[in-house]
Amino acid sequence: LSAKYAPLVAEELGNFGLPPAELLDVLSGTQVSLDANSSAYGRSVAGDASAKDFEIALQLIHLLFTTEIKYDKERLAVVIEYMKEYLQMQRKSPHSVFSAMTDALNTNNHYYYHHHGPEVVDRVDARRALAHYRALFRDPAAFRFVFAGNVDLAAARPLLEKYLGSIPRPPAHLRPRLYASRADLAPLGVTFPASRVSRTVHMPLISPLAMLCKALPFSAGGGPGGTKGTRLRDNLAAELVATVLERRLLDSLRFELGSIYTVNVGLTYSVSDPIVKDSDPLQGLFLVTLTCKPSDVERIEAKIMGDLEKLSTEGPQEQEVANAIVAHRRERETALRTNNYWANMISRSYKSPRYCGDIEATVKGNWDATDALFESLNAKEIKAYFQKFFGDHGQCRCMSTSVLKSEGIGKKLVKWAVLGGGIFALTAGISAVVTRYFRNKATRKI
Repeated sequence: LSAKYAPLVAEELGNFGLPPAELLDVLSGTQVSLDANSSAYGRSVAGDASAKDFEIALQLIHLLFTTEIKYDKERLAVVIEYMKEYLQMQRKSPHSVFSAMTDALNTNNHYYYHHHGPEVVDRVDARRALAHYRALFRDPAAFRFVFAGNVDLAAARPLLEKYLGSIPRPPAHLRPRLYASRADLAPLGVTFPASRVSRTVHMPLISPLAMLCKALPFSAGGGPGGTKGTRLRDNLAAELVATVLERRLLDSLRFELGSIYTVNVGLTYSVSDPIVKDSDPLQGLFLVTLTCKPSDVERIEAKIMGDLEKLSTEGPQEQEVANAIVAHRRERETALRTNNYWANMISRSYKSPRYCGDIEATVKGNWDATDALFESLNAKEIKAYFQKFFGDHGQCRCMSTSVLKSEGIGKKLVKWAVLGGGIFALTAGISAVVTRYFRNKATRKI
């Protein structure tokens, strides 16, 4: 528990050498942001800066690795109180309740993904949390830094040597334990429900609204003769399957039923165990999420399963597949113009099981596989993938459905929201870091 909340405690006490409010004052007028995060199987430092503020970003990285965070009992007491208030408010937030319910269903109530309440805050050992955080971000030799953007290499080199090269390596007994391979990592062992499960929660909202998430598990690659290539191909095909399904649902729900507000079909591999062998499958989830009228939930669920059955038995139209491919190509062409794409692609490729010691070859291999798949896929093959992922008739054996419903309570809630707005604004203003920390993040792994 202390390790889970370590980043939050460290940030509030000043992981860059200053408390958050003072740091914001110092950085006023600059375009720099930097976050240090830890996850189930790794840790990362990520951010962005304008070209003129590149040196300041490097200074922040230097401070992150060299600052000895001071234990401030008085400030910590204030932080703990705001944490309790924030977590208490999360229990009244429809989106937070819905997210907690969905995570509980999709992970079989796994402790790591549990959404804690205010009662656990007093169990956090701040000293242990800070010690854990310092161990995570103490040894720069355990990190690979990737920079993308308008950087003059000749001008950047002395800055890199000054701020990164000067970070002292800690004594051996203070270095975090590193693992030689993924096989050394202890997997969390998250499992999806072995049958169909569903849960519905009712909450008061101003207007009638329902939120629905239908999670469908699938495996990319794996099995006898499985390779990195087959796993990558299945992963790319899953993205196209998600696009075809989303567009089909948009047509049928919005234009046939006329009652859908939003619908999205996405993929997540956030709960997959680390890939050790080429034959290991990558466990993922298709997430169908939407909002609608509470009275339409059952009808829409039936429509979703009906479209899945049609796509698995009849397959999509050739034009549907062509449109999905065009959409993905345009998305990649747009992304190629952004620094974030390059930074994420390169850093993700370094961590990929496909990394062969040559990052350029690894990235190029990914692109070549994507282009080859786009050139070869047709409606018949996409139909086969629908059958592989969802069963021959689209009737998934395992599935989770989480629903949040509200029939609306009108002006009473408006009055309550106005009265409670002052408290929320006070807490949100001082606890911005808390909000960042608790935000759900889905990590895509290939």
